[in-house]
This record gives sequence, C-alpha cells and structure tokens, in this order.
Amino acid sequence: MKAIRLHQVDGPKSLVYEDTPKPIPKGNQVLVQVYATAITPTEFDWYPTFHTPEGGIRPFPIILGHEFSGVVEAIGSDSRQANGC
Repeated sequence: MKAIRLHQVDGPKSLVYEDTPKPIPKGNQVLVQVYATAITPTEFDWYPTFHTPEGGIRPFPIILGHEFSGVVEAIGSDSRQANGC
C-alpha cells in the first residue's frame, strides 16, 4: 500500500510518499481503506503524534492524518461487525 509517512521530527518537509506494508488488524482494531485524509499543521506539535497512549516514544516512521474518510476493509478477531451498518 502507499502512505505518506513522517521519518523524523522536522515538520512537513520530512513527509515521504512511499510503499509500506499493509497492516493486519489485531484484537479490537479495524483496517480502513482511506479515500481522503488531511494532515493539519498542529499534528507536527501534537503530543500523541510522537507518543503512544502509554506515554512512550512512538517509533518512526509515523503515518499522520487522524482526520480521514474511507471504508472498513478488515476487522480484528475481537471486533464485532454491527448489523445494518
């Protein structure tokens, strides 16, 4: 798959459009085929961009864009598909 990834803390000039392995959803995760996304300037200074929910350092490369639209492509083994959605 293709993705725009950040390889270092250096602002928008560090974004690279490249091939990346397609993730496999685990547990309660879902895989979304993204049709459109936006990267906002604040994402380059936002604490969750560079840190995990537990507070650790997030490893590079990082895929930005928490605002997106698309369709669910796959669900993890602990996820339940809703009827009628």
